[in-house]
Amino acid sequence: MDLSNMGVYLVQPKGTNLRIIYNKKDQAKIKNKDRTLKVNRDYIKFGKSQSLSSRNSEYKDIFGNDVKFESIIFIENKNIMIDFEEHMKNKFENYRVKSPNSGKQLEWMKNIDFIFAKKLILVEYKVHY
Repeated sequence: MDLSNMGVYLVQPKGTNLRIIYNKKDQAKIKNKDRTLKVNRDYIKFGKSQSLSSRNSEYKDIFGNDVKFESIIFIENKNIMIDFEEHMKNKFENYRVKSPNSGKQLEWMKNIDFIFAKKLILVEYKVHY
């Protein structure tokens, strides 16, 4: 595990075309694609990863080069990274969308600007961590 590559990120597909949030292998397992979240440039996702470079590659696998992926904060402590992600899920609660299939709240968000989300992440990390 490359600790210098752990942290939190934002990702945003480009373009107006709605696309399923899973790679082709995982899409093949989906029984009802009509009840699967599809995203475009109107959506962003906040997340954590123990390998930001691998996560970036995963999103390129899903969206091709038609995606903006930005590492926001590098966090060397896994427990802090997990705690911070939970903290931010609460901060982003009003923007998070629900799964069309399960109704569960996802990390994907709508009606929030990428730059605003990035600034909020940076401020929250500085103030609380």
